[in-house]
Amino acid sequence: MVTTSTGTGAPGLANVFDASGDTLLTQATLGINPLALTLSTSAGSATTANTDGTVNSFTPSTTLQTKNIQSSTLLQPAKPGKPAFDGEQSLHHRAQCPGSGGSDQ
Repeated sequence: MVTTSTGTGAPGLANVFDASGDTLLTQATLGINPLALTLSTSAGSATTANTDGTVNSFTPSTTLQTKNIQSSTLLQPAKPGKPAFDGEQSLHHRAQCPGSGGSDQ
């Protein structure tokens, strides 16, 4: 499984190759400029985050088709490629809350 993009602002592609990697078995369209692909440990599902604020999920297979790719839009202000949780900021707030075990005790 390899994701590619044909250029800025263009849809990405999910490419499924054979085990040796020398034959393209199938290809399907993704969101704009995929940033990352995650594959489950069993390779039964794949998810991409795209620069257009969408997330795609699909089952990688030799029969993959664009119509079988599910797409969702991230809620604002979420930005693909940026952490959704800022642990440092949250720890700072905890340290200033009375009774939280932070620096106020």
